[in-house]
Amino acid sequence: MLDYVTIHSDNAATSRWRFLGASRGNTHDGRLYVALTQNMGDMTVSVYRDAARTLLVAQGALAGVSGDVALSAQSASGLSGSVELLNAAPGTLELDVFYACGDDLAQAQGEVARFLIAGVFAGEQGFTAPCAWAKRMLDALLATRGYRGRRFDSLTPLAEPALHYALAFIYENLTQKEREPAEWQANRHRALARAALAGVELAIGGQCFFPFTPRVTRA
Repeated sequence: MLDYVTIHSDNAATSRWRFLGASRGNTHDGRLYVALTQNMGDMTVSVYRDAARTLLVAQGALAGVSGDVALSAQSASGLSGSVELLNAAPGTLELDVFYACGDDLAQAQGEVARFLIAGVFAGEQGFTAPCAWAKRMLDALLATRGYRGRRFDSLTPLAEPALHYALAFIYENLTQKEREPAEWQANRHRALARAALAGVELAIGGQCFFPFTPRVTRA
């Protein structure tokens, strides 16, 4: 499951979000929108793929305001998961789930599909493990530039470097079994990821910037 989720919220009412089956078809390019509603003591967690919160993709409920909630797929979305509520109150939040997904990897390099064993790679269904690792990598790089946890207007600019970092993870994992050409492919995609970083243009509140462009200080 994808378990490295960035939470954009004014409170800490939720924790340990995990998702299975996240794709471009059931998210807003990797972002999800959540509504917490309460009725007769029951808390319902509704997950949508649009900012207007009209396209429901997963939902679950809990008697009370604290505890684990199982999220079931809605509208045949294929997205499921879980979340822990921590004395939750009604409200809304947003989640950044991935920058690149398994479909992106398969589209860019079709041969990776043969590395799945019974639909699993590195102990996780599909390519959720390398996609989560790629998000960790990019989040760490953004953190060093002062953008830890920031809400970007769109996640799309991060898709290409995340794609190559995920592919690098896959081939590095395979070097334990296939020394060549997996090691060469891992190094190739790591280099492609670094090259793609230079062209990443992000925006916060409509203000655009290039976080990975070297900063030149004049004497």
